[in-house]
Amino acid sequence: MNVFTLAATFVIAWWMVLFMALPIGIKGNAESLGRGQMAGAPEKPMMLRKVIWTTVIALAITAAVGYASQYDLLDFAMGPAIPAGK
Repeated sequence: MNVFTLAATFVIAWWMVLFMALPIGIKGNAESLGRGQMAGAPEKPMMLRKVIWTTVIALAITAAVGYASQYDLLDFAMGPAIPAGK
């Protein structure tokens, strides 16, 4: 795997993990509504904590995919190999 493929794997893993982490621990803001506030807006979204955990998990996923690719545990071939003599 080259650096571009690892970077793309990290970005895809990061966004997927972030979208899975966003609804964790969310409480509605229905009790303390002020003028102009939506009832569905989270009271404490804890975004910094979620971004940090997302980065750690995405790094672990990227390292696992890179390791598996390096030692041929994953095969990213696009199809059967065509012999050079034919």
